[in-house]
Order: sequence, then C-alpha cells, then structure tokens
Amino acid sequence: MSKLVGGGRGGKPGIAQGGGTDVNRIEEALERGKEMVRGR
Repeated sequence: MSKLVGGGRGGKPGIAQGGGTDVNRIEEALERGKEMVRGR
C-alpha cells in the first residue's frame, strides 16, 4: 500500500512499517488495505 502513496517500506516482518509522500492517495491506500483484509 505504501507504493500507492509514493513511498516504501521497512522494518522486520512482525513490525513492518510503510510510508509515502502523496497524501492525495491516502484514501485509495486505505481502501486497498480493507480489500486485502477482506480477501478480495
């Protein structure tokens, strides 16, 4: 999801983090996260 907002990722698998700079796409990234949790 961090790629959607123009960023990257890091950290260990159990405590990984992601971030980005394109705040205009935050809603899209959140929706994608919900879809991933729902298994779509």
